[in-house]
Amino acid sequence: MSAQIDWMDFPHIDIVTEPLTDEAFFSRYGSERGLPLLFKGLGTTWPSHSGWSLEMFNEKYGSQQIEAVRLRRKGNELERTTVTMALGEYLDYLKSPEQHEPLHLTDWAISAEMELDLQIPSYFDSWHLALPREMQPRLGRCSISPTGSGFPMQQSVMGTGAFNVAITGRKAWVFFAPDQDAAMYGGRVDAFNPDLDTFPDYAKTTGYKCIQEPGDVVFAPSNWWHQVSNQLGGISYTGNFINHGNHAHVRRALMLNREMRQRATLFEVDCGSIAPVA
Repeated sequence: MSAQIDWMDFPHIDIVTEPLTDEAFFSRYGSERGLPLLFKGLGTTWPSHSGWSLEMFNEKYGSQQIEAVRLRRKGNELERTTVTMALGEYLDYLKSPEQHEPLHLTDWAISAEMELDLQIPSYFDSWHLALPREMQPRLGRCSISPTGSGFPMQQSVMGTGAFNVAITGRKAWVFFAPDQDAAMYGGRVDAFNPDLDTFPDYAKTTGYKCIQEPGDVVFAPSNWWHQVSNQLGGISYTGNFINHGNHAHVRRALMLNREMRQRATLFEVDCGSIAPVA
């Protein structure tokens, strides 16, 4: 494996400019050994693309309480702090001069009305919605990101797949296949500014990249490591999902998680339905 350290030198993930059939998506991208993908402009026809804005959020939801996150990197460790405030107060904060350690709204639970603005393709349908409503984890969230913020190196929660649609702004993504797990150091490595003295195995990795513009949809497969840098602040929506392409990963993750193990024994995800385990 050739050493590639500058993320800008990584090869680009696949790009498609037309919607894929379910068969085409799952044969190459959505299976257990799938690949990341950029759907160029897929979200431009969704009502969210033209209807969501900071002004609309402030008008309709400005009094709603939210938790904004600040990530401080101390050496090679991240310190996470949260600040509770009204959404309108946070939107006012975004108008202030750029800050070195910006607050980032990462997990806003949108309204049912806003959910209707997302025309999510069928290959991102999630089987968890077949569970009784009180058992359904919330797997979708809206982010409002200042320029210079981002997400650290991570894998999608509980072995799920994930999609992200950019409404505004511009994001840089890097991806690493699951077989490079050891070189990710549990997510402590920063692919945009790697410390090779502390994380020497990172120099042996080969990653992939993409730049996401408004209307683009990025697919992150199960167990792929990925990191995001917000080159230009904006609005985005992320959805995690469980389907026949990743349910084996999800079940393994549930069984390894002590808090979720009991729930995992209650049902088997199979062929799009939830059935009791024999």
